[in-house]
Amino acid sequence: MKIVSKEWDREPEILEKDVYTNTSGSLNITINNSGEIPLNFTITYSGNATELIEIPSWIFVGNRTSKNLIINYSVPPTYTLGLYVQEIKIENLEAHPPNKNTTLKLWVKDNILPVVENASLSKEILEAN
Repeated sequence: MKIVSKEWDREPEILEKDVYTNTSGSLNITINNSGEIPLNFTITYSGNATELIEIPSWIFVGNRTSKNLIINYSVPPTYTLGLYVQEIKIENLEAHPPNKNTTLKLWVKDNILPVVENASLSKEILEAN
């Protein structure tokens, strides 16, 4: 009886990104199926970044191929600044290993440039310096 390989991995283990208010974009976790059969993974997640992200609930990866799990994010204009962390669990109980986690860290930063009132430059000021 032949034992069928169901080995897989994912990169990165930690995914960290500075994101700005009033912006959106996407990030990737690469799932590499080095095994001999295609694998279907379920995706679950928990943490305080749930309102900011969209992640598919499953992903299919063919044998001996890689595929990107795409994480879409969208930060509203008035969102509270700070660190938001999400644990993303990629799982197939028949694969080896049965699951792996990736930690997503989103640093929400201000996207508004400061306004400088009454700023002016003159030729004389520039030449003096």
